[in-house]
Amino acid sequence: MWATVEDVVQHGSAEHVAAEINAQLTRARQMGFEPTHFDSHMGTLFATGRYIWDQGLPVLDDLHNSSYGWARAEIVERYVDAIVNLKPGVTMMIMHCSTESENIVLTTWRELMLRRQAVNP
Repeated sequence: MWATVEDVVQHGSAEHVAAEINAQLTRARQMGFEPTHFDSHMGTLFATGRYIWDQGLPVLDDLHNSSYGWARAEIVERYVDAIVNLKPGVTMMIMHCSTESENIVLTTWRELMLRRQAVNP
């Protein structure tokens, strides 16, 4: 799979996405889990209507993923506004509640894996 949402939209197909999701679902069930929902990392599955997929799990009606870049002083007000204005149906709200500091390092899963591999080869 590709590293960014833009790359998936540009290069991926509904068949690629369905194959990946089905593989993850199969593997989870082989491990004894019965998923109740899927996390669409970075909102990738909702970036385009081409990736609609149904295996009896909840399908989102709306996605809120716009908190990057919000000023610290306006975060609470903007989340409250988003919640007050929710539409009927199932909504996913992705919250980015921290900013990078010496105690919190914002990273991607790839960067995290590279760091882990460097420490534990």
